[in-house]
Amino acid sequence: MAVGLAAPVYATASGTVSFAGRKGGYGRCVIIRHSYGFETLYAHLAAYYTTEGQKVDRGAVIAFAGSTGKSTGYHLHYEIRKNGKPIKPYWYGYDD
Repeated sequence: MAVGLAAPVYATASGTVSFAGRKGGYGRCVIIRHSYGFETLYAHLAAYYTTEGQKVDRGAVIAFAGSTGKSTGYHLHYEIRKNGKPIKPYWYGYDD
C-alpha cells in the first residue's frame, strides 16, 4: 500500500506481537498473532513501538510506515496469514 513517510500503522485486530525487528527483505517488521491461526505482518516500517509478547488492541498504532529492507519507496507491506501461509486480505474480516 502506498503511504507517506511516517504514516501511522494500525493493528488490524487484537493479538500478541510475535515478532518485532528486522527480517531480511522486509526490513523493520512487526508480526501480530491473532486467534484461529491468523497472523498479520506489517513491513518496511520506519519505526515500530511494540515488543515481542506485547498484547495490542485492534486499532492501536503499532508502527510508522517507511522504506526499510528491499523497498523502492515509502509503502506498507501488509499480509494476512492463516496457519503461516499468506492469504488474500479481502477474503477475511476480523471481528474481535
